[in-house]
Parts: sequence; C-alpha cells; structure tokens
Amino acid sequence: MTHRRRVAIVGCSRGIGRTLATHLASEEMGLVLFDIQPEVEAFAKRLRESGCDADFQRLDVTAPESHRSAFDEAMAGRDLDGLVYLVRGRESAPVLEFEPASWDRDFALSVRGAFFSTQAAAPHLARSESSPGVVYVSSVLSDLVVLDESISYHASKAALEQVTRYLAVSLGSQGLRVNAVQPGFIVQDEHRDRYARADNARYRRLTEAAHPLPTVGTALDVCHACAFLLSPEARFITGQVLRVDGGSGLLEQTWLLRAFTQEEQRG
Repeated sequence: MTHRRRVAIVGCSRGIGRTLATHLASEEMGLVLFDIQPEVEAFAKRLRESGCDADFQRLDVTAPESHRSAFDEAMAGRDLDGLVYLVRGRESAPVLEFEPASWDRDFALSVRGAFFSTQAAAPHLARSESSPGVVYVSSVLSDLVVLDESISYHASKAALEQVTRYLAVSLGSQGLRVNAVQPGFIVQDEHRDRYARADNARYRRLTEAAHPLPTVGTALDVCHACAFLLSPEARFITGQVLRVDGGSGLLEQTWLLRAFTQEEQRG
C-alpha cells in the first residue's frame, strides 16, 4: 500500500497558504492545518468533506511554549513527512516612525515562529521514512527593497533564510531537509479578478514587461515549488532558497526604464 504523505501547514487562513492546502489536498496528501484563525477549522472540515485527510490545530505562533504541545497533540499516533511555514507580519509605518513593538511582532511571526514550529515538528518528522522536509516561504525582499513593505518585513525574511541554512546543517544528521521558497511578484487568488480588469491593462502590461518570462506569478507557482521541495524527488536538496520570480530579479534597472519607455510608446 502506498504511503500517504502528511504535511503540516502553519498559516493557511488565506493567500498562498490556503492555495497550498487546496493543492496538496488535490494531490491526496494528508494535511494538518495550524492557524490562530478559527475559520481555518471550517476550511479543514470542507477539505474532509471532499475526501481529504485534513485536521485543524489552533496555534498562536507568537507563543513559543505552545508549539510543542500543539504539534504533539495534532500528530499523536500519526506520521509527519513535511512542514511548510507561511506566517508573516503585516506591520506598516514610515521607517523613522517605526515602533519597537512592530519590529518585534514581525520577527515573532516570521522568524521566531518558524523556528519553534520546526523545533516542535522535528521529532515527528525524524520518524518519517519518506525524505522529510521543511519549507519556509520567504520573499525576494530578503535581497531587494520595496518601500511599500516595512523594514522589519525585509529584515525578518533575510533572517528566515539564514535560519533555513543553519537548520539544514544542524538537522541534516536526522535526515531532515530545510529549504525556502522566495516568491517574487505573485497575483494571489483573491486578487486575480482585480488584476485582470479591463481598466488595469496598462499596469498589467508594465508589470509583465518587468519579467523576462512575460507574465506574472500565481499562488499555484509558489505551491508547485513548495511541493517539489517537500517531495522525495528533492531528497538531496537542503539549505537552498528557490526563487520563484519569473526572472524579474535578473533585470538591471536602467534596462527596465528603457523597456518601460518603449512599452509606453507602443501602448
């Protein structure tokens, strides 16, 4: 009988986490959905009704002491083959007005939560005989700067990628792989209609012109990258950051200015 792999997803009330859960369910994986939002329990119930082995476990990732008990309770008597961590902060303020509490909250959500979830999941993952893996969802803003996002978001994603490398080395002897996915410009499912509107054509043309692959990414593109890194096919890959950005990070800015000017003239 084929072993049904089970994956824990931390942070799946919306966005890429929600899409990832739906995608993995369609691949007949077992799921344990960890989140603080109560609506995720109803989401897990809908997945079960569609035939997926899916459970919900409440977890406040900002409370380090809660991770181990949450994972032990959720995984009692069951295998665990993968963990994906997607929780991020959403602090926003001008850089010279940024408050210490906002900085701390972003790091608690993006970095500290990722570490303590992994620490709690590791004993369960180590029992897997199916190349267990951990995947963190980072961002190209660990390397680049966009002023629409906070300084703590940029810094916390950079820190998360160093946590990825450290844990890949320290947990490798237990057979655990730890990698990260670095999304670029992603049109998430809940924003697709707005992005595709007729009155958004100019923005759409310029955005796609900023990618060597003349399109933008979707949540499913990130999910496919996560699914690959979780799979036994990636058994010899650890400590890596996989950029999913359609090549946009390769483009030099003055070239982009010329390309945009030409695009404007054509439009």
